[in-house]
Amino acid sequence: MSLRIFILLLFSLVLVSCDEDSKVEEEISKIEVDFIIERFDKAYAEAKPSDLPKLKQAYPFLFSKHVPDSIWIDRINDTLQNQ
Repeated sequence: MSLRIFILLLFSLVLVSCDEDSKVEEEISKIEVDFIIERFDKAYAEAKPSDLPKLKQAYPFLFSKHVPDSIWIDRINDTLQNQ
């Protein structure tokens, strides 16, 4: 008998606690966010070999120090990469 009461109380607690209109969500939705998406793939596809230093400066985390510049230049010039 007490198990049924416990389950009934637990179930009713779960139903009451499920508030669809969360105040936190309302506050978050009021925050205005402006952002700019920079696409490396487009910048790399449109780059010329002379643009490689600019790309490396703008996106240093995408260029490994262990890969020589000649590999990146070959990829820029590769016609299959630019399709």
